[in-house]
Amino acid sequence: MPPLKHDPELDGLIRQINSKDATGAFAAALVDPKFASKRTEIARICWESQLDFSGHLLLFTHLIITGDFLLALESFSVIENTFLERPVSPELSKEISSLLKNSVPDQPEVKQRLIRELILVIDPFIPGN
Repeated sequence: MPPLKHDPELDGLIRQINSKDATGAFAAALVDPKFASKRTEIARICWESQLDFSGHLLLFTHLIITGDFLLALESFSVIENTFLERPVSPELSKEISSLLKNSVPDQPEVKQRLIRELILVIDPFIPGN
């Protein structure tokens, strides 16, 4: 992936973030229409930061389902890292898995494969699977 070019809007966002609520600031930026064209880069920053986005997994699930392939791929990485590195409740795991499974038929083939791969990561965290 090519390095990010200097972007005043993203620089401003990053300057506003303090370590106390960095994940909330990034999540807010992901839904802010002002940053719509930057969502893929913001999602990439999220997964590369190794911050705890467990409180925002439904947002990243929504981005996988509704975003283009690159946004889905970056959001996939946030969700995958969270499941592999932090505790996620069985209830939330089940909700995310269900949302993803229900979205598969409406996705292009390339996103279907990505979503199915993520389901394979999530489902072992659901009791009874």
